[in-house]
Amino acid sequence: MGKTNFKDKWKSLVEKHGKKKIYGGISAIVLVLLLCIFGIIWSMTSTPKTQSNDPLDHVTGIRNWKIVVDTEDVDFMQGVEWDEKYINEVTVESEEVDLTKIGEYTITYVIDVKDSKKDVEEDRTVEVISKDEEKEKKESEDEKKDKESKDKEKEESKESSNSDSKDSSKKPDSKKELSSSNTSSSSKPSHTHSWQPQYTTVHHDAVYEQKYVVDQAAWSEERSICNQCGADITGNYIAHFKASPSCSGYHSEIINHPEQGHYENVQVSAAWDEQVLTGYKCSCGATK
Repeated sequence: MGKTNFKDKWKSLVEKHGKKKIYGGISAIVLVLLLCIFGIIWSMTSTPKTQSNDPLDHVTGIRNWKIVVDTEDVDFMQGVEWDEKYINEVTVESEEVDLTKIGEYTITYVIDVKDSKKDVEEDRTVEVISKDEEKEKKESEDEKKDKESKDKEKEESKESSNSDSKDSSKKPDSKKELSSSNTSSSSKPSHTHSWQPQYTTVHHDAVYEQKYVVDQAAWSEERSICNQCGADITGNYIAHFKASPSCSGYHSEIINHPEQGHYENVQVSAAWDEQVLTGYKCSCGATK
């Protein structure tokens, strides 16, 4: 039997199964191959999202501090929060901070990371400043706000002036409108607010503390004591022995006297007045 060529086989296959079925099967095979290729390419190019390994990405509120001297009950954990999925606990080590002395100190936030044998430590700065420095800072901020407010008022006044200028350049449609415009302008004069800062005085009392004052330091003295009767015969032993024939001989004893003193109130910081900004007022009576 001779070899049957591909053309004859194809013709026989089409006659047996039908042209539509054969082409439909080929299309299905091609579609499956394309889907497989697309899936392989997608799996090779796409990268899964990974969680951040930095513990600070799961903790908020850790910051530097600036505190006025002699401030009490400062909580360095205030505002610190963490994601309990990744962090067990956050604590702070602040034993070195002395709020009674002006200076710069370091505190350490200790982050207990889940599934980690070693804690993560983050250092932050605590700056203890004087009351005068804090007062100057507030005054500087108030001056800055006042300047910004004045600049804003000038800008608004400039924009209002430009708008009025554009309106006045338009020709009125009739004499009636012109007359009405003039009457309105004369009855409502323009006014630009001149904001002046308003302050109130807050008084701070003087601060005192109890201190121990030494009136007489501790001291010791040597005394002569009779061996027989035990009398104190310091500087008078000859007369004592003459008056008491049964007594003879003496020895020395050291007498210790304790320190003597008293407590008194000592001023630590003087009383002072603080000017606190309460708002702004214009000469026309308007406030903000």
